[in-house]
Amino acid sequence: MSKIREYTIESLEPADLEQIRSTLAHGSAGIGSISLSDPHRLIVEVADDATGEFVDRYLEGMVTGARRRRPRILFESKPSGPFPSDIDHQLLASGELLPLGEGLFGIRGRTLQLCRFFEQEFRAIAFRHHAEENRYPVLLPMEILEEVSYLAHFPQHATLCCHFPESLPVLDEIAESVERSGGRLNDEQRSRALPPTHVLQPAVCLPCYRQHRNRVIPDGRCLSLTVENQVFRFEARNFRSLARLWNFHVRDLVFLGNRTDLVQLRRKVMEDTSELVCRLDLGARIEIANDPFFTSSSRGKTVHQHLQEAKYELGLICPGDSTRVAAASFNLHGDFYSRVYNIRFASGDLVETACMGFGVERWVYGFLAQKGFDEERWPEPVLDFLNGQEATR
Repeated sequence: MSKIREYTIESLEPADLEQIRSTLAHGSAGIGSISLSDPHRLIVEVADDATGEFVDRYLEGMVTGARRRRPRILFESKPSGPFPSDIDHQLLASGELLPLGEGLFGIRGRTLQLCRFFEQEFRAIAFRHHAEENRYPVLLPMEILEEVSYLAHFPQHATLCCHFPESLPVLDEIAESVERSGGRLNDEQRSRALPPTHVLQPAVCLPCYRQHRNRVIPDGRCLSLTVENQVFRFEARNFRSLARLWNFHVRDLVFLGNRTDLVQLRRKVMEDTSELVCRLDLGARIEIANDPFFTSSSRGKTVHQHLQEAKYELGLICPGDSTRVAAASFNLHGDFYSRVYNIRFASGDLVETACMGFGVERWVYGFLAQKGFDEERWPEPVLDFLNGQEATR
């Protein structure tokens, strides 16, 4: 029998509340409804005492950390109306999103062209910083996540991959069973799959650091590289149109150098991004943020991130429901990855790394949430791009 737990959370900012709601939604097997009875009163339905105790610990850590954090906004712009009332409904009604499954959409038409526009803009920002372009597979060996302890911090997002045994009798049995079942794979045959050894990448930049294992960088030099790829993050009950997808596209800009240079480069990339926001007449905010650490052992890192200003995030305003969609992040890693992969300067000192990430579909969602589908309200750079695309067909 489910139980109701109530919590007073007066010290939390709206972004903290959204992180709480998003994180708890991953526990759908033990957590029912999650709601606010007023701006400072959280009500959570739990299935059992063990789940309730986890929620207690999680919220205690969030509240304790929030008391040590202060918001810091680096950039803010206001959106100009009028605004579409329900962009999620309009997107589905447009016929330009093709539902394939939970958190999975095909994209066509003007929405796809908007993706192409933002892909071009993010690539231009990367090349402005002399980044070398790289391409990596979306499928990664599990050991990469193990090397950087990804699952110790974000197990909720992982999408694991497996395959059937390399055994002709087993494969023949599975094929015959599926044929008898009209193409369906039953639970017994699913259990024949081997334990997962690979994962669909949850972050575009992860292969970059391993690629530079044991690299020696000349003193005073800073390497920059960029990669655009697909990302896979399971979002449980948080899937929402283009704003929260299981599979979406990200452009990353990665720097390897000393901290002084990385802080300056991050500032320049944030300025480039702010200029793009203003050029498109979008409402957005860049502010200090924290990663959605899941486990009790890693949630203390949110305070460290905040106090060290390790992570800034750009949120595009969604006027229809007064929320923001996280569309870009600007992260300093210190020497975490270089320590794992022994990336050093010629002097022997560890380099530091930074990563700037842009979520393509999230930018499209934020754009449409403010501008709608009426192209008369779309800014000139977007229309010029679309007209250029039409001319080349």
